Amino acid sequence: LIELIRFQNLRYHRIKKGRVMAVRVILGSSSQWRKSVAERAGMELYGQASPDIDEKAIRDDDATQLVTLIAKAKAAALLQRFREQPPLFPPFDGDYLLITSDQIVLFRNRIREKPETHDEAVEYLRSYCTGELVETVTAIAVTNVTTRKLLVEVDRAKIKFDELPDDEILRIVERGDVMTCCGGFDIRDVELKDQFHLVEGTQDSIEGFPLDLTKRLLREAA
Repeated sequence: LIELIRFQNLRYHRIKKGRVMAVRVILGSSSQWRKSVAERAGMELYGQASPDIDEKAIRDDDATQLVTLIAKAKAAALLQRFREQPPLFPPFDGDYLLITSDQIVLFRNRIREKPETHDEAVEYLRSYCTGELVETVTAIAVTNVTTRKLLVEVDRAKIKFDELPDDEILRIVERGDVMTCCGGFDIRDVELKDQFHLVEGTQDSIEGFPLDLTKRLLREAA
């Protein structure tokens, strides 16, 4: 476990009574994708924990509200668990910052989450071959566990896909990774990575972890 968090050579800290205080960052997600984005950016995480909430129990027709509510619910669930299991946050002379997030895909003004079946994943990928815009909506929540300060903001990005042959779509779905991705696509897939075009926003936002937004919220919450 790493005590001091670095993000692109920037040390997170807060000033308290004239002293520089270290910050430990917890990724509140079981997603290896978000973890890999953070690590590629040079972020050293103190730990990772899964919120284990029923996301389907939280519903809203507005995409921004939906991802915001789920990101906040994940934070609340983890804070409750941390209160019940204090060893997860051993005392130290600094602050813990908890990152939680949620993402959905908007396509033809309809919300898409993770595909529930193989057939639905195939249908999703086929629909993107029309060249229409595919939009990701990602909420990032950062909670200062010590002060209970909570900051939440939403980032959006848009992409277009090239036409995908049916045999390629079937291979992508058979590999299984898209079944755990909202909208049923993973732009790091060996066959998909060269078949999309970023129209608006950043690739890390498409991947579910907008780095500039996350870094700013970490600074503001510390």
